[in-house]
Amino acid sequence: METDLDKCNDDGQSPLIFACSHGLTDIVRMLLEKDVDYNKFNNDGWSPVMFACDKGQTEIVKMLLDRGVDYNKCNNDGWSPVMFACDKGQQKIVKMLLKKKTDIKQCNKLGWSPLMYACKGGHTKIVRMLLDKGVDYNQCYKDGWSHVMFACSNGHTAILRMLLDKGASYVTCNETGESPVLCACKGGHTDIVKLLLHKGADYDKCNNDGWSPLMDAINSGHIEIVRMLLDRGEDYNKYNNDGLLHLMFACDKGHTEIVNMLLDRGVDCYTCNIDGFSPVVVACCGGHTDIVKLLIDRGVDYNKYNNDGWSPVMFACYIGHKEIVRLFLD
Repeated sequence: METDLDKCNDDGQSPLIFACSHGLTDIVRMLLEKDVDYNKFNNDGWSPVMFACDKGQTEIVKMLLDRGVDYNKCNNDGWSPVMFACDKGQQKIVKMLLKKKTDIKQCNKLGWSPLMYACKGGHTKIVRMLLDKGVDYNQCYKDGWSHVMFACSNGHTAILRMLLDKGASYVTCNETGESPVLCACKGGHTDIVKLLLHKGADYDKCNNDGWSPLMDAINSGHIEIVRMLLDRGEDYNKYNNDGLLHLMFACDKGHTEIVNMLLDRGVDCYTCNIDGFSPVVVACCGGHTDIVKLLIDRGVDYNKYNNDGWSPVMFACYIGHKEIVRLFLD
C-alpha cells in the first residue's frame, strides 16, 4: 500500500510543509521527486515556499522555484513569499524571487508592501534591490505611513538616504499628522534629524494632537536633538492640544539639562496648563528636586495654586518629597 504524501493533518499541514518549515532539505528533495503537490496550502493559506522564505531556507526555495512553484500566491492575510523574505532580511531569496519577476507591488491586508517590510526592518541591500526594480517609493501604508517614515522611525539612515536620493517625499505625514522629522525626533535618531533638517524639513509642524518635533524630543530626553531644534529656532513656547508647554514635559520627566537649556532661552516658566498646573507643580509631583530649585532660582511663583487649590508645597508634602519641602522651607 502506498503512502499518501499529500495527505494533510487537521491544520492543513502536509509532509512537504513540515519539511520546508524545518529546513529538511534532503526530505524536501525526496518528496519533490515523488511529485508531491508543492502548491498545497495549509488552513491559513501558507504554502511550502512561504515557510521556506520565512525561515530563510535558500536551497529549498531554489528547489521549489525550479519545480515551478506559484511564488505570487498569498496566504489568507495577503502575505506573499517575497514579503516574508523582505521582512526577515533574506537577501538571497529576495534576489531569486526578483529574477522570477515576482510581484513586488502587491500589498497584504494591512496595506504593507515588500518595500515597507524591508525599510522597517533595516534591510538595506534588499531596499536597494527593490528600488532598482522600480518599486513605488512614495506608496503609503493605509494609515498614511510612508517608506520614509518607517526608515525615520526605526533609525535606518542609509535606507533614508537611498529613498531621498530617489526623490521620495520627506514632508508627507500619516493620518495622525506625524511627519518623518517628528518620528525621528521621537526615536532619538540624531543623524536622521540632521539629514531632514538639511533637506529643509518643517521642524515646527505639529501632529493632530499639537505635538511638535521639539516636544517629542524633550519628552524622550534626546538632548542633542533638542539643542539642534532650538538652534534652528523652533518655537519653545508652543502648547499642544492639552495646553502643555515644552517646559512641562522636561519638568515631568526630570530632564534637568533640557530644563536648563529652555530657561536659558527664555522659555515661559510661569504659564499653567488647563488644570492650573505650573511647571514647578509638575516638577514637585515628579520629585525632581534639582528642577524645582532651578525654577525657584528663576523666580517662579511657588505659591501659585492649581484649579483645585493645591500649591507646589502641598503636592510635595502629600507625595512625601522631603528635599523639595526643605527647598520651600528654606
